[in-house]
Amino acid sequence: MPVCIFSVPINSQGIEDLENQEDSFYIHDYEMPEDQIQAMISAGLFEKINTECNLDLQLGKVSQIPFEKADAVMRVLKKTAYENSEFAAALIDAQYFMTWVDCVL
Repeated sequence: MPVCIFSVPINSQGIEDLENQEDSFYIHDYEMPEDQIQAMISAGLFEKINTECNLDLQLGKVSQIPFEKADAVMRVLKKTAYENSEFAAALIDAQYFMTWVDCVL
């Protein structure tokens, strides 16, 4: 089953490794099955995230969610089936390490 990957660099080495598309101990990766992503799209969550958080998350496109917007995205996910998802975990990580979530959808 195809998966969507959310990657969070945890320090400057992780940022460099992510930019060079290298596997790294300094990048936390989170995976969600594509059917869960499709369900989020069908539920209108990505559209709501894009509108309320001024982002452009789309299937087939690599996007970044900066840690400054992670809290706003979490507010959209709150009280949905995805508030404890791998996507949410990646957002929390980005806030903790003050980096971003690299979304490969």
